[in-house]
Amino acid sequence: MDAVSATASIIAIIGAALNSLNAITRILGGIKDGPAHIQDLIVKMKDLESLLVQLQSLQQGTHGRGVGFNELAILTRRCWDDLHSFESELVKHHIGLGGGGWRALREGIRAMLGREKFHKMGQKMSDYYDVFTAQLC
Repeated sequence: MDAVSATASIIAIIGAALNSLNAITRILGGIKDGPAHIQDLIVKMKDLESLLVQLQSLQQGTHGRGVGFNELAILTRRCWDDLHSFESELVKHHIGLGGGGWRALREGIRAMLGREKFHKMGQKMSDYYDVFTAQLC
């Protein structure tokens, strides 16, 4: 894959990741009485969103002249895969419950998305944040 195609691919994957981040934060942000670990995850996702926007802008300005495109493409794809999977689980349970508050949502997703799943996703968001920060330096 040439550098221009790689850049376009990275930009597209970042765009998809941003769409998933927006969907997740919209669902979780609508939970007004959610516990602290949900609010922590929202903060981490907003931090990652800011970084991805910066990375996307940087990639658009390089026109394929940067280094590490394969590595960056793999990382952004992995990030999007994780976000998309988490988004799919949330949306499935959120829609099934009519988009209710935390109490209704909590009961519907407890088995699939227990506290541990939110903590793991939060850790992944922190890891991606660190990796993408290094890419911007």
